[in-house]
Amino acid sequence: MRNFYLLKLLFADYLKKIFHLKRENIKSTWEKTPKKINNLVNFLAWFDETRSLNETINKSAADWSFRFKGFKYFRSLKKDIALEIGFGGGRLILNACKDFRHVYGIDVHENFQLTRDFLNSQGCYNFTLFNHSSLSLIPLSSVDFVYSFIVFQHFDSMEEVSKYLNLIKKLLNDKGVAHIYFGKTNENNYKIINDKNFNLRDVSLVINPEYFKKIISKDFHVLDVIEDIALVPSVNSALSMQACVVFKKKYI
Repeated sequence: MRNFYLLKLLFADYLKKIFHLKRENIKSTWEKTPKKINNLVNFLAWFDETRSLNETINKSAADWSFRFKGFKYFRSLKKDIALEIGFGGGRLILNACKDFRHVYGIDVHENFQLTRDFLNSQGCYNFTLFNHSSLSLIPLSSVDFVYSFIVFQHFDSMEEVSKYLNLIKKLLNDKGVAHIYFGKTNENNYKIINDKNFNLRDVSLVINPEYFKKIISKDFHVLDVIEDIALVPSVNSALSMQACVVFKKKYI
């Protein structure tokens, strides 16, 4: 585990050098940095450490199967519309589009074109990407599946979490399911890393799983909370610093 975090720090330093990055606040880092990147592999590496297009494709297929598709609830889902919160370079959308008729993606970064280029290069076209100014174009109660992986842990406030939970409440249909991963802590309710102590691409928000379950339970029915999750899809994997929660709308 120690070696893994050392590698993460080295990778962050490498990104700073190749992208000539200066320190920015947490939200601005995720919004602005992708627009500075022209190379497709470097773009994909910003969101998920990768050294090649093939590595991205292979890792994304493994993550989609292990993090989402492998769960029991997934088989009974209606496979019409899925929605990803924080699609980044589009690697998970690539696999979601194979299981759903259409996939929506939401993100704050300013380089949607490279995401489209990546997906189109793999023959993937049944998706639509949205920024926050155009979310009203998504029909209410139209989504069968909302998912998010390694995104909530990069938020800069609990208000951001609440904003997306409200969005899920509006867009998820009555039979739909949401599956959200988040950075976890066993201390307090949550912890926010301020801009001064923020390291490039590092975790900025961790939440106690029981506290997160309590928040979600106000508007949703919690199906499962999983606190011990493998870092990579491998039998001998160390545990990650994430937990996940699976939930659906409450019946009125």
